[in-house]
Formats: sequence, structure tokens, C-alpha cells
Amino acid sequence: MPPLHTTPVFLRSICLACTLFLLSNTSVLCQGIPFIDSLEEAVLSQGPELVDIDIISQLAMRYTEVDPAKGLSYAQEAMELATNRGTATNLARAYNSVASNFLMLSQVDSSMHYFGRAAELYNETGEQKGRADILGNMGHVSYYIGDYVNALDYYFQALEVFEEIEHTIGIANQHLSIGSVYMVQEKYVEALLHDSIALKMSRDLGDTVSAAMVLGNIGNVYADLEYPDSALVYYSRASEIYRQQNLLTGLGRNLVGEAGMYIDLRKFDSALTYAQEALTICDQINFSMCVAYCIANIGEAYLGSYEHFDSTDTDIELIRGSRRSHLQSAIEYFELAIEQPIAILGADDMEYNHLHLGRAYRYDRQFEKAAEQFEKYAMIRDSIDAADRAAKIEQLTTEREIAVREKQIELDRLRLKVKRKERVYFIIGLALLAGLLIFIYRNYYNQRRSNIKLGVLNTEISDVNMQLESKNENLSLTLKELKETQGQLIESERQKENEIIRRRISQDIHDDISSGLTKISWMSELLKNQTQQENGVDTSVLDRIANYSRDTVSKLGEIIWSTKPESDNVTGFANYARDFLASYMDGADMKCHIDLPEDGQQLDMNPELRRNLFLVLKESVHNARKYSEATDLIVSMDVSDGKYQLIVEDNGVGIDSARSAGGRNGMKNMESRMRAVNGGMTVQSTPETGTRIEFKGQLY
Repeated sequence: MPPLHTTPVFLRSICLACTLFLLSNTSVLCQGIPFIDSLEEAVLSQGPELVDIDIISQLAMRYTEVDPAKGLSYAQEAMELATNRGTATNLARAYNSVASNFLMLSQVDSSMHYFGRAAELYNETGEQKGRADILGNMGHVSYYIGDYVNALDYYFQALEVFEEIEHTIGIANQHLSIGSVYMVQEKYVEALLHDSIALKMSRDLGDTVSAAMVLGNIGNVYADLEYPDSALVYYSRASEIYRQQNLLTGLGRNLVGEAGMYIDLRKFDSALTYAQEALTICDQINFSMCVAYCIANIGEAYLGSYEHFDSTDTDIELIRGSRRSHLQSAIEYFELAIEQPIAILGADDMEYNHLHLGRAYRYDRQFEKAAEQFEKYAMIRDSIDAADRAAKIEQLTTEREIAVREKQIELDRLRLKVKRKERVYFIIGLALLAGLLIFIYRNYYNQRRSNIKLGVLNTEISDVNMQLESKNENLSLTLKELKETQGQLIESERQKENEIIRRRISQDIHDDISSGLTKISWMSELLKNQTQQENGVDTSVLDRIANYSRDTVSKLGEIIWSTKPESDNVTGFANYARDFLASYMDGADMKCHIDLPEDGQQLDMNPELRRNLFLVLKESVHNARKYSEATDLIVSMDVSDGKYQLIVEDNGVGIDSARSAGGRNGMKNMESRMRAVNGGMTVQSTPETGTRIEFKGQLY
């Protein structure tokens, strides 16, 4: 019994040929359906005499993947417009669009015809880039029909032109195409060599779509070498990129490959999932070849699940459902598979579809239908064998004629020389030659496999290097964050040290200087009382000493408050200012209205700002009481979003130049203090109406 699933190189080569064709236009296609809609809207909104011919050609190229029939319609419209009123370059691009859509519709002769006409025009205009693109596309057509010799010739010609004009993307694409041909020819060393070049160049360019196609090619190589696990890794990487870029042809191809690998691994449920998704996509874009293989893969998944239904192997993954339903589904999908035109699948794949359907019929005890399918399988097998036999007969005939001529020469030599030893020597020589050829072939075979393994190892090393680079970047970012955190910790420790120093200074001032001045004030009062009892003694000096002592104690209280770290917040400022205003305005001829933040608003405040803001508040209140002749004084403060606004407003006579001449230094001092803390001060004064002074800035 043949294996359930075969991995036909023909499937991958044809699907890949279509994808390689799209590779020449990845910069167009990766923009997706929304860009197609915007272009189509621009074309339809203008009349045929105004629309840009190249825009229609680009729109046609965008439809090659999603709807080639519609793309062909636009391409033919562009060709007609270019013929009537366009340049040779416009017409060449239109020919390219027409040929590209013909290829996606499997109309190979028409595709090659229009590619040829485009090449002639590019030769006339001397546009090397356009000529190289067309050579590559003609290579895709040759690849599509299995003419690998001409395909390689076209690809190498295109590669030479791209290298002359130093077009990096074109060079990478041609290496990918060449690697694809070598893969189909089972020249895996050469295939991996060109794929590796294409992958490196694509990654250097940041071209993720081209990189996805190379990853798919490497997956195909692993599939041919019967490494399904490795093939799945590369197929899945490619599919992820195709999903992100909405490239449906590439995604459908890779999903078919993944489904095949899961069948090889006997993961039939996973194979069914991938094959069904591929069928939906390929049916959506009218990719008939992909649809045919999806149907066959689904049938194989169901048939495999049926045949292994009673297996105890835990590595086998069965499709959910009854065994009978698996068999019926397998028959249903294989019946659909054999209805596909043989021109799409090819004789080899159609042969296996008939064989699998015959086996399914036999399991279902439909022996007549099974016999009919086995007979069709045998007929196709015989036709393939007949073709092989004809080729072998022709080869044997040629070899026989050569052998006869050699024999005649040998006989003539024997007749002439009649030396028996020469015949013995000849036979010995042939034996030595055969041994030498065997030795050379074995060395070549071993070297070939070593090169394949080396190529695979190089690819894996490249992936590991990329991962290490990513980890190095992460480590660099982490180190940078640690340095920033270290700086913040150092700054925090410095602030703590400053707070300790400020707290110690505050305590020393309070304990030593303030208490000493208080004693001086108390002792001067005591001395004054004693001297007043004596007649004729002047106590004014003692009064001045007492007043200076009390004033100095008050000022020291302000200094102590300004140095306390626990008061570096809005609440500390507001409480101290409120106490000062209550004390200072006691007994004044004006009413003082205070609107300062209440307790609970514990917002940090720069200590230098806290001190200067209190001093300008004190100065402005002092000026209002002394000069304004006001009946009402309003002090208010608003804090939000890290900003403050302190307002001192009265309803007095305003700032009079003559009257306030002596207070100009006070205004200058307030402005200087606000500049020192990066704040601002504005004064609004109207005669006989009042004065409004506003201080504002950042809290910290």
C-alpha cells in the first residue's frame, strides 16, 4: 500500500511560481485591499481622457492576487489608453499588467506573448529596471510550465541587469527565484545557497514579504528532505507574515504545505484545519490549483483518521467524529478531487487521487466502484510508465548503438593483434574505472549531504544571532533604566541629607538663639519695671531693646518655619500664612478675608518657593494696610495641576506714584523674589477702585 500522503514537488513549484510572480510587485500588493479601493475610486471618479494610464496599470497589478479576471479588464483598458495617447513606457507597463493577470488565470501563451511585447518596448526605451523585471516575469512563466532550463536562463539574465544597476530588491528576488528552480530540480545545496542570500538581503532591507517567501522556500526544502517538523516551523513563520500583509496567494500556498506536513506527522485534525482554511482562501481568490490540492488534502486527512481510528499511538491526532463519518467525508472529497482537470493537478497527483478513492470505496465495501478507480489508477500509472519506458528505450537504444560500435572496435583490435591479454587488461581497466566512479560518486554524495546540513546549520545560526541581538538590546535598555533608578536614589538620599541638616539648623535656632533673645526681652522688661520706680529715669532705651528683641524673635520664627522640611507643602504654607494674617490684621481698620487651602491638600512645595512666597505675601499685605486706605482686603490662593496662584486684592485708592515712591523698593524686591523661584508677578491698579497683585508659578 502506498503512503497515505505524498508531497508532490509539482504542487509547491506551481504555487511558488505564482507567488514568485507576485514577488516582483510586493511593494504594490502589500498595501492591501483598502489601497485598492482608494485607487479604484480615483479611477472611476475621472473620465477616460483625464485618468492617469499608469494608475490603471497599477490597479490591474493590485488585482492579480485578489481577482485576476477583474485585473485583466483594467489592464486591457490601460493598454488601450496607452496605445491611443500614452508613451512607450506607459504601454510597456500596461503589457506587463495584462501578462501578469493572464498568468494568474493560467493562460500561459497569452502571458508570454505580452511579456515579450513589454520586453521589446523596454529595450527600445533603454529602461534597464523595466527590462530586468520583465526578464524575471518571463522566467516565472517558464517555471510555471516546467521549463526549468529557460527559467534559469531568464532569472540569471535579470540578476545580471539588477546587479549592473545595483537594484538590491531585484537582486534578492532573483536569488529567491533561482533557489526555487534548484529546489524543484532537487539540487538542494544550490537552492539553500540562493535562498540564504535572498533571506539575508530581504532582512537587511526590512522587506518582510520577500523574507516570508524565502522562509516558505526553506520549508519546501525541509519537506522534500522529509523533515516535517522543521518544514512546519518555516511554513508557520511565512504564514504569519502573509496574514499581516493580507497576501492571500502566499498564505494559501503555505497553508497547503502545512496541511501536508501534518498529514505526514499523522496529525489529521490539524491537517484538516489548515486545509479548510487554505480552501476558503484559494476559493476566494479563484486559485484553482490550490483549491484542487486543498480538496485532496482534506480527503487524505479524513481517510487517515479512518484508517488509524483504533490505533493506540498517542502521537496520532484524529479528527473528531465517528469512524463511519470519516470514511464518508473521505469519499466525498476524493470524488471532488478526481473531478478536477488533469491539466491543473498533473498525472502523478491525479493517479494518487484515484488510488485513495479506490481504497476508500473498498473500505466502504463498494467493490465495483473501487475496482473502477483502481483501473483508472492503473491506466494513468501505465501511461506514465509507458512514457518512462519510451524514454528508457530511447536511452537504451542509444547506449546499445554505442556499445555495438565499441564492441566492433574491440573485435577489430582482437583480430589485428590477437592478443588475449589485452581483453583481460581492458576488463580490469573497466572494473577499476567503475570502482573509481563509485568512489567519486560516494564522495560527492557525502559532500552534498554535508553541504545541505551546513546550509541548514547556517540558517539556524542566523536565527540564533537575531535572537541574541534582540536580547542584547533588551539588556541595554534594562541597564539604562537601572542607571536612571540609581540617579534617582542618589538624588533622594541627597534630599534626605538636606532635610536632616535643615531640621538640625531649625532646632539649633529655636533652642539657642530664639530662647536667648526671649530671655533678653524678658530681662529688659524686668529692668524697665524696676527703673520706672525711680523718678527721673529715661526707659526709652529699654523699650527699644524689648521691641527689637520681640521683632527679632518673630523673624527668627519665620526662619525656623522656612527651614522645617515637614512644612514643605501647600498645607504648611497655608496654615502659617493664615496665622500670620490673623495676627497682623488684628486691630487694623480694614477687614481681611482669607481664602487659603484647607488641611488635607498635602501637595509638595519647593522650600525656597515657600519662603519667598510668604515674604511677598507679607510685603504686599503690609503695603495694603499702610497705603491703600482700603476697607476690605482679600487674600486667596488656588492650587491645581502642580501650579499655584496667590492673589492679594484691596478696594483702596490704588497705587499712587507720589504716595508709593517710598515703596518702590518693596515692589522691586517682590519681583526679584518671584523671578528667583521662576514665578511671575502681575499688578493691576485703578485709582480710587483698588489694587490686585497676582503671584503664580509651579509648586516644585
